[in-house]
Amino acid sequence: MHNYNSDNFKLSKPKTITDMFKTSKSSKKSKGKKHKKGKKIPKNKILWEGWLKFISITDKQSPKTPNKFFVNPEYSYQKIYKKHLKKKDKKGYLNVKDRFQFFATLKSDGLFIYKNRKYAFGKNVEEIKIKDIRKINEKKLYSSSVREIEDFQNNFCLKIKTKYPINPKLDYDEKTKGHKQDFILCMDKKKERNKILKFFVKLKLSQQEYDEKMKKKKIIKSPNKTKTFEEKNLRQAKKLGAKRRLLDSFTRLDYM
Repeated sequence: MHNYNSDNFKLSKPKTITDMFKTSKSSKKSKGKKHKKGKKIPKNKILWEGWLKFISITDKQSPKTPNKFFVNPEYSYQKIYKKHLKKKDKKGYLNVKDRFQFFATLKSDGLFIYKNRKYAFGKNVEEIKIKDIRKINEKKLYSSSVREIEDFQNNFCLKIKTKYPINPKLDYDEKTKGHKQDFILCMDKKKERNKILKFFVKLKLSQQEYDEKMKKKKIIKSPNKTKTFEEKNLRQAKKLGAKRRLLDSFTRLDYM
């Protein structure tokens, strides 16, 4: 992956969350450098974990567009002393420090968002699957379906565009009918935002490369496989014919 410096690109800051969804610009530019293939990423390894704020909007009919981050109900329900609210360790805060914060872990198959850090391996409240992210243009790595957007209310944010199937299918791709969903993820630190942004781009490109390989393998193997129903029926008829001849031969032996 190539390095980038967002300080060189300045945009007008969004005033509301709705503005962040509407923006089609990115504060990063891909300088046309080609994506380099890296090492295979272990399936269950946690690549990134930390606290974030998030919001999403879908193409499904809704009474109104959300104009604030999603609220974490765990903030009100957690039973801790006020002095322990911002207690930290090497991985960050131990508790939900404000009502908009959620804990998230990024693995090779997607980002999983939880109500708190203690139960970050149980039921998640949201999931962004890598396979559902819209295809990334390799010539515009950081201004495609995963992009950094301008700072918002002292948060460092990124936007992710996804499309998921109406009915779950194994062979689903972007050309298939589905629902569109955009996510805004925001972090307290610019360093963390840049780190997770790079991981998302790397994981999606890796998945795209794998899909291309699988398509090529299917094309190579397809000439050796029976394609039409007529060919399949002919093969089955031949098998049935051979079985009948074998049975007839046994029948003749019984009467001899």
